[in-house]
Amino acid sequence: MASKKTNIEFAAGPAEIQDILSRLGRALETGSLDLTGEPVDVSDFSAVKLTLKRDAQECRVSVRIKHERSAETMEPGGLPRYKELKKRMKKPWKALLEIAEAGQMPAPAQLEEFMGECELMISYPDEGEDYYAAFKATMQDVQAAAASGDTREFAMALARMDAVKKQCHDEYK
Repeated sequence: MASKKTNIEFAAGPAEIQDILSRLGRALETGSLDLTGEPVDVSDFSAVKLTLKRDAQECRVSVRIKHERSAETMEPGGLPRYKELKKRMKKPWKALLEIAEAGQMPAPAQLEEFMGECELMISYPDEGEDYYAAFKATMQDVQAAAASGDTREFAMALARMDAVKKQCHDEYK
């Protein structure tokens, strides 16, 4: 992919807006968006912004797609750059902490996705390898606590993971 953002702008009649919204919804499921006769890959989107501005007889439609992984954010081996991966992990990490603080459990898919990102993170050489084994152990603790449904143990396992994360960041950041 050549750029991090894709912009699509065109005019449409008010009657066409429902079809445009339907096509946008389908595109987010299929990974391909075609609003102007030129398909755009949206399989890696991180944000989609739709703007409709009404002029006399028509609407100006603007769709901005922010791509999660552009060529500039990839390592030579096809992995995302470590810094980009870490940035991407911040929001899900914060969400997990908030869920645990509220005495709840995350959705299984949410935890699974985050653990996948953690696995990817600890595969990078020279980025805190001294802590990878300890971090991997806390990952297993978090997953076991989630599987048991024990919200207290889940919160404690996340706290242990956070402690290892902080130790690593203190040394390597």
